Amino acid sequence: MRAFVRAIGGDRLQAPFLLALMGLRPTGICGMRWADIDLDEATVCITNTRTVMGNDIVVEKDAKSLAGERQLPLPTPVVAALSAFRAAQADEKTAAGQGYENSGYVLVDAGGRALNGRSCVSGPTKSWTAAGCAGFVCTTPVRAA
Repeated sequence: MRAFVRAIGGDRLQAPFLLALMGLRPTGICGMRWADIDLDEATVCITNTRTVMGNDIVVEKDAKSLAGERQLPLPTPVVAALSAFRAAQADEKTAAGQGYENSGYVLVDAGGRALNGRSCVSGPTKSWTAAGCAGFVCTTPVRAA
C-alpha cells in the first residue's frame, strides 16, 4: 500500500485515489462536489452518487441508504491532496477561460467536465503497475474492513 501511495504522489488524480483507499465507492467519489468537502474541518459528506450506464447515460442519485449518507473525517494527507487538487483545478479554470465547465464536482478533467468511475480504477491500476506492484487495485476489501 505504501508503494502505491508513493506511486500516485504528484498524479493529478491523487486526491480521488486516496479517497478510494479510504473505502469510498467510485460512484460516491464521482458524485462528490466541492460543497460536500470542508477542508478546514477535515470532513466530507457522502450524499450523492454518480455513475455512467453503458457509455453515455449518466445516472445521478442520492446515496443508496441513510447509512450511505454520512460525514467522514479526512486524514491529513487526504486534506493536503484535496487542497492541492482544488488549487490545480483553479489554475486549470484560469487557463481554460470560458471553456471551463463549472460542474462543481471534485472528480473532473482539466476542462472541468465530470469524470466517471473508470478513472478511479484505470488510473490507480496504472500507478500500481508503475510502482512495480503486482495485481489489481481494488478498494472494496478496504471498505469492508
